[in-house]
Amino acid sequence: ANQPLSLVVAEICERSGLKNFDVSGLYGVVRGYMPEGVGTARAALQPLMLAYAFEAVERPGVLVFQMRGIKPPTLLDSEHLVEADDLDGVLEATRNPEAETAGRVRLNFVEAEADFAVRQVEAIFPDEESFGVSQSELALALTDSDGRSIAERWLSEARVARDTARFVLPRSLAHLGAGDVVDL
Repeated sequence: ANQPLSLVVAEICERSGLKNFDVSGLYGVVRGYMPEGVGTARAALQPLMLAYAFEAVERPGVLVFQMRGIKPPTLLDSEHLVEADDLDGVLEATRNPEAETAGRVRLNFVEAEADFAVRQVEAIFPDEESFGVSQSELALALTDSDGRSIAERWLSEARVARDTARFVLPRSLAHLGAGDVVDL
């Protein structure tokens, strides 16, 4: 049956014995979910995190679950970054080769609100010429449009993820942590 994403995540946390967590930043409806086996809470949460685009961030003593992309970026002046021994300068920017990025994403899921058959959707960039395909299966009941939206988001995120930046923040900005979007 349809359940709010926040309640599903809270139940997984409670069953694993986790007491200090915050799911108030989660939005969405889970139409059906059957985690495989008797795994860890992390194994149960991972498919949900991928499908619903949320992350877990530790804040003083609390595991906070929040949707990605909700917070506005924090602007940093690169002149205020701190030098570190393991960096070449104060900022290292890299881009992975395009050949390492899949040009197509295929997603298998159980179709909700129909006969619960296994369905497959595919997303591909119009300019894609490679044969690289990333295929995933989710133990979630989704509508066809939900499945297509997830596949398209994954495809876009794969292209964006080619670019990475490494830097060290000064102590005055130590409150920024993993999960905070930074725009240099």
